[in-house]
Amino acid sequence: MYLSVCTRPDISYALSQLSQFNTAFTKDHWLAAKRILRYLSGTTDYGLVYVKTVYSDNQSALRLLEVKEYCHRKTKHIDIRYHFVKDLIKNNNVITEYMSTEHMIADVLTKPLSRIKHLSFVKELCLQKLGL
Repeated sequence: MYLSVCTRPDISYALSQLSQFNTAFTKDHWLAAKRILRYLSGTTDYGLVYVKTVYSDNQSALRLLEVKEYCHRKTKHIDIRYHFVKDLIKNNNVITEYMSTEHMIADVLTKPLSRIKHLSFVKELCLQKLGL
């Protein structure tokens, strides 16, 4: 579990499914666990590399971040913490971009995916060979 939480998010979904059978595992579960270990052994030189771009599928939220005024009649209810994010964007500490829902890489953490889509999202998660 440590690997999926701290260093290897690409195995999160597989581990969450497998962990449901910790107390009553079968041969199939053992084979699935071995497959995860084989995947990890084949990608030992992968690690997280962080980027500053934040993607959203909510165009309205992105539009609010672009507005120069902090106070607006329709946005008075927004928490002060929102303004911190807006300052990060203003100072170029974070970049925001629109991305459609079907291209959201967070799916690799929550949904079963085809092998091709999984490998594509692993690249987009910034898991890269570290050259160890």
